[in-house]
Amino acid sequence: MLKNALRSVSLSPLGMDSKIRSKYSWEKGDKLDNLLPMIEGQAGEFVFAQLPTEVLSDYHGLTTELTKRYRVIETSRSFAAKFCRRNQKHGEKAEYHAAKLKCIYDNAHRQRDRNTRDEDLVRRFLDGLVDQEVKFEVEYHKEPMNIDEAVFHVLNFIQTRSGSKYFREYNPSTRRAYTTDEPDDEFSEGRETERAACRVVTDEKRCKPIMSENGERNIGKQHNKKTVI
Repeated sequence: MLKNALRSVSLSPLGMDSKIRSKYSWEKGDKLDNLLPMIEGQAGEFVFAQLPTEVLSDYHGLTTELTKRYRVIETSRSFAAKFCRRNQKHGEKAEYHAAKLKCIYDNAHRQRDRNTRDEDLVRRFLDGLVDQEVKFEVEYHKEPMNIDEAVFHVLNFIQTRSGSKYFREYNPSTRRAYTTDEPDDEFSEGRETERAACRVVTDEKRCKPIMSENGERNIGKQHNKKTVI
């Protein structure tokens, strides 16, 4: 925790002295000894490659140089530009994205009325969403009046979509299917009845007598012919 705190202070040195002193109750020598090893990245290159040695031994001089180098002056114009560029990041929750937009907008446009604020926040929130399907559904089907309502519809749509996908993937079909290993009994009985009827018709055709031209009835071929000697 200490390392992360010092790293963040080294890159944002504004108010460094008061923050460290109030939190850790250090003297200037102790703060300098703990601050120097934690300076990394671009701040480290600037401090150890460009600053003279006497500045590195003076805590006040070091913080002054860091403040001049990395101090960021935020104005309403800079907040307005940041608001226009603010989009939802991948993996970022919609409610966190909305909270960041509110914070930036309040610093950029303090004097705007409530209706204008709601319209601007809803427009920027929807335009910055990563999921285009959610954006289309909420923008054209729900038409939210403010950003809180938009966040509600976004979360509700995502939850509903996830539930529908789970139902399609993990719920079996209600239709009954028969396999070749387990044939239906009624179907088997019907087939047997049809086969028996075919056999009866075939036997009748074989036994039916054939009438000759002179009106006599011939009953098939005579298997035992008498021989006259």
